[in-house]
Amino acid sequence: MADKYISNIVAISASSGTTTNYKLKDAEARAAAADTKNAKTTFTSSDVADGSATAWTTVAALANTETHASIFAKISQMFKNIRYLYKLLGTTDISSIGDGTVTGAISALNSGKAASNHTHGNL
Repeated sequence: MADKYISNIVAISASSGTTTNYKLKDAEARAAAADTKNAKTTFTSSDVADGSATAWTTVAALANTETHASIFAKISQMFKNIRYLYKLLGTTDISSIGDGTVTGAISALNSGKAASNHTHGNL
């Protein structure tokens, strides 16, 4: 039985001007070919185990020309940075200080502090 083609696509190369005809088979075959759920991408991971992150690393913005490997490498770096922040913040419950957020706790603690020019008289 002959293959059933549902459409043709003509691609023209902007650099060389050459034309290529592509015959597309049925939608099911195209969908199966486009499914990447089991594809593997090799990349360098920067992520570390919880508590092992020791520094923040700047991650460049994602660009529309990224490869899968570079996208996953950047995401891995972002996860390492999140683990670093988590390590810095610690796990102490601060819900009763200020409004319970880190900035609220710092603000509440700073407002209760004596002014830097405060003196204790003749000590």
